[in-house]
Amino acid sequence: MKFQSFYKEIEGEVCNFQPNDVGGFSVDPSFNEPGVAELIRKATGNLEASIRDRILSEFFSWGPVEPLLSDPEITEIIINGPESIWFEKNGFLSQLNDGFSSELSYKRFLDRTCLEAGKHYSIENPFCDGSVRDFRLHFCAKVVSPKN
Repeated sequence: MKFQSFYKEIEGEVCNFQPNDVGGFSVDPSFNEPGVAELIRKATGNLEASIRDRILSEFFSWGPVEPLLSDPEITEIIINGPESIWFEKNGFLSQLNDGFSSELSYKRFLDRTCLEAGKHYSIENPFCDGSVRDFRLHFCAKVVSPKN
């Protein structure tokens, strides 16, 4: 996908971003640290609208899952890893022909999802159960499941 090369470049800038040259920091799931959101928006400003929107979705929203969440005919979404996304529509299970652009993008998706669900996962508590919007949430963090 064309947007992935742009995404990787911007992700590299975000990962190397150091506010006021003070040193590294841990980017929160919403990328709200001062300067990070501005850096992402500036880097995507001149891109074609569909590419820009997808990159912004990877950083600030639900990435490849976003169209599924807005489809009222989708009854279930199963995410087995960054490149293994399945959905049920009209009683049929299908694989999404899309995935997260990177491991970081996928991890940030999990972090944002847990934040919205009011849940937390860690090495000590690698399983997450809850609900987001009208969907059930369950996942096992990579620390227990090396294949995601």
